Amino acid sequence: MLTIGQQADLREACLEFLAVRYPNAYTADAIARMLTRRQRIDYPVMASDVVAAVSFLKDEGFSASVTDALAVVPSWQATSAGVARHQRKRVEENPAEGEV
Repeated sequence: MLTIGQQADLREACLEFLAVRYPNAYTADAIARMLTRRQRIDYPVMASDVVAAVSFLKDEGFSASVTDALAVVPSWQATSAGVARHQRKRVEENPAEGEV
């Protein structure tokens, strides 16, 4: 069970992962593996944790589930609002990135 802080961190990590790969879509299992492998998070997560995170993001309008006719499980992708949210957050954290 993730702490509230870990849940919030996982939501941000999922949004970052999906936003930089927009418009590609990934399964929750693939997102969990890649976040762990790239050491974006330092605690164990399961696909169910990722589903909870991206479902929260979906409710906020930042992600969407995509299911093709042959898929058994849905894939997730960032929405344009999610990409914009991620970009704004990056500029807030690193103001020099927003300069032209």
